Amino acid sequence: MTDIVIDASFAVDLVHNQLVAVPEALVTAAIWVPVHFEIECAAALTNLVRRGVHDLDTAHARLGEIRSLDYEVERDLDLLMPGALRLAAANITLYDALYVVLATERLTHLWTTDRRLATAGPSVVVDRIPEGT
Repeated sequence: MTDIVIDASFAVDLVHNQLVAVPEALVTAAIWVPVHFEIECAAALTNLVRRGVHDLDTAHARLGEIRSLDYEVERDLDLLMPGALRLAAANITLYDALYVVLATERLTHLWTTDRRLATAGPSVVVDRIPEGT
């Protein structure tokens, strides 16, 4: 079984059926996320409520779908924070940097639908999974 790291943009797009295709490896991979993942997902879903994409009940249901994914949470900020602070000072947000460092530590890929993160040039393989149209 291989490891992958997913970010909040990927998870939100996944439960909204916004991906062109769900990568087959998602079914068999060990999925990892940093400790702030669920909070970031909730924030993204709240933004969708504010934009009128869906109501609060739908956002709550989507967050439940995300939380039902089978993932491991890396809670060791002593492991992640030094590298994340260096990356965040250079070119990406601290939140995004935590995903990058986790992927680096796990020696695996980061899956995102965030164009900005995918092109930021971090020192890890970032796979941008295309959204649907």
